[in-house]
Amino acid sequence: MLTGGELLAKELVRLELILDDQIVSVWGYVVYQVREMGFAVRFVLQIEDDRRAIEHLIEHAQRTAV
Repeated sequence: MLTGGELLAKELVRLELILDDQIVSVWGYVVYQVREMGFAVRFVLQIEDDRRAIEHLIEHAQRTAV
């Protein structure tokens, strides 16, 4: 994730992503952070809806990739 904010490894974060006409909320743990650039996240999939949200996010990214 590209961001100017600073996070710590293992910090739990909630991401709200806008995809066309809906907002997808997902949770994850920060894996590592690069100062003034962003961070990597490992998603937390607790229920089936979480898995579907991530799949939808990936499908959307693939459709809109240049």
